[in-house]
Amino acid sequence: MATLRALAATSLLGVGLCACAPQGPPAVDVPRVAPTAAPASAPEPVQMTPALTAECAKVRKEQQDALSAARAPAKEPGAPRPSEEDLAGIPSDLGTCLPGRHGAWAVLITDIDSFDPDVTGLSATIQVVYLDDEGKRLSITRSTGGYTLAHYKARTTRVFDIDSDGDAELLMCDVIGIHSQVGPGFWAVQDLEDCAIFQVEEGEVVASSMVEGLAITDFRDGDGDGRPDVLTKTPLDGLEMDTTYCDLQECEASFTMELLAHGQPDGSFSLGDDGAATYARQLCPKKPVEIFPAGDKGAKFGDGVQNLVCAVLWGAAPAALRAGVDDARATMCRAPKECPHFDAVDRFLKEWSGSLPHLQ
Repeated sequence: MATLRALAATSLLGVGLCACAPQGPPAVDVPRVAPTAAPASAPEPVQMTPALTAECAKVRKEQQDALSAARAPAKEPGAPRPSEEDLAGIPSDLGTCLPGRHGAWAVLITDIDSFDPDVTGLSATIQVVYLDDEGKRLSITRSTGGYTLAHYKARTTRVFDIDSDGDAELLMCDVIGIHSQVGPGFWAVQDLEDCAIFQVEEGEVVASSMVEGLAITDFRDGDGDGRPDVLTKTPLDGLEMDTTYCDLQECEASFTMELLAHGQPDGSFSLGDDGAATYARQLCPKKPVEIFPAGDKGAKFGDGVQNLVCAVLWGAAPAALRAGVDDARATMCRAPKECPHFDAVDRFLKEWSGSLPHLQ
């Protein structure tokens, strides 16, 4: 069985997947604010064709049949069967169609069986399914990376015509719980969280390239214009404290922040426009006076990084922040020349400071 660190490097459908470490304080709960642009037009009432309605009923029955088959007695005496505890981790509403203007989307878990008599968990196939108006079915299989399934939850699932082409895409964030060996003889359930947009391209269901390069944590209408936006930590990659490995004198997790990539009518997402700025202003209502307190060995890395990000959002030039960052590295790192947490700070200033919205 691969280690948890190796699992963190796996992916679902080419979309980055993480086995997340324990998190610090919850992300800032940003209230809905007044729209910065005209709201997206209200969706037209969905009229499902008879063929689509019939096929959606078949998909729903397929999910119910898969669960019934998993609960049925073994065909061979003594063969292992899925436990009720494991089967309880599969939501009962899977297989329900989410219709768009044309067609509908659904998520299925099928081929459910006991993974191994000596290992807790299920073997199963997770599918994202698209049905067109004529009932034709397309699907793509998601993977648990060879691990056993403990539970599954679709945390965010909705359809929306992201790129204004008349066909709705599926926006989905899900949590796949897998049984992982985290030590000699010790197993634990690890939650793998992943977000993606699925669309139909050239007759196949694919993970959309519209969000390529963004590590999505959720979909939300951050500025009230009626269009889904992306919450992402991509510009802040490496800045959030990882307490499983820490090269700092003080290793308490104290920083968590997500930026908004504002959805555009053509399907792109902007980290630097007015909609993104509206969201960022709620995170950083004013320009910080101090970034990393000079010479303070008790200062928390996360607090300083949050001040740093806010300073950049308020227009501070990287060069103006350099001296304070170098001083903090010398004070806070166990080995200042080999300090990946501050390497991430340097990378952020170099690669992202010019791409984020400026609040003044």
